[in-house]
Amino acid sequence: MSPWGPTWAWQGRPQMRCIKKGRLQIEYGLLTDPAGRPVAVRVFPGDTADPAAFTEIVQVVRDKFKLAKMVMVGDRGMITKARIGALNTAGDGTALEGEDAYGWITALRAPAIKKLMAGGGPLQVSLFDQQDLAEITSPDYPGERLVACRNPVLAADRARKREELLAATERLLAPVLARVQAGRLTGAAEIGIAAGKVISKYNTGKHFEVTITGASLAVARKQSQIDQEAALDGFYVLRTPSPPPNWTRPAWSPPTKTSNTPGGTSGTSNPTTWTCARCSTAWKNASRHTC
Repeated sequence: MSPWGPTWAWQGRPQMRCIKKGRLQIEYGLLTDPAGRPVAVRVFPGDTADPAAFTEIVQVVRDKFKLAKMVMVGDRGMITKARIGALNTAGDGTALEGEDAYGWITALRAPAIKKLMAGGGPLQVSLFDQQDLAEITSPDYPGERLVACRNPVLAADRARKREELLAATERLLAPVLARVQAGRLTGAAEIGIAAGKVISKYNTGKHFEVTITGASLAVARKQSQIDQEAALDGFYVLRTPSPPPNWTRPAWSPPTKTSNTPGGTSGTSNPTTWTCARCSTAWKNASRHTC
């Protein structure tokens, strides 16, 4: 977590994407119990990178709270190969193995997902024809579980956004192309500067092939590269060495429906509430309920 706070003397300049110009920042980690009640908090200077904070927190929960069994969950940039090594290294430098080792869950980056899909690999789009989740294995990740998910709504949204940005870049390039063709903009350096300002506006340069001479400018989409990127839209792959848990997930009863017509004899039915099978509580939004 990285809130913006008052300008304390020990605060450092943040080194992350959530930086807010003109404000200093602190980092803190919060430990809670299963119900979400705070148990402990650890505060770091604002320029502490997430991986460094992660390593220190591991030592805190191991030494201070004496947790023998734990699974650390982090995003793709936090739990790296180096962090995994630190996670299972004791204070004296010895490696923790077997039951003494902590578990972890992270996600694969796009290049790793692309590799799983290449050459008839274990991750194929056909796995998600009738389901949204699939567990796969790969020799590149021995002893680990790979749980793949495809979100078709997110895939469509990313495809739409990509096309909009590409089209917007082409519209901005049109006047530059017209100036070059009319002879009002000449010289490879000058043309390159003008085209570069446009292409960098929406960060779409990687998807365009730009050819510049002293008196010409040609811009074309790298369609094969665009298609390769689009093939990964909506895919996520979780990676973990932890075995499937023995948890019993909360069951939800079918939605309670109410009729839109007087007397409830006919009309279209719409779900209004969901009832938790564990605590029998009715909620309008099942995803917001915990018990």
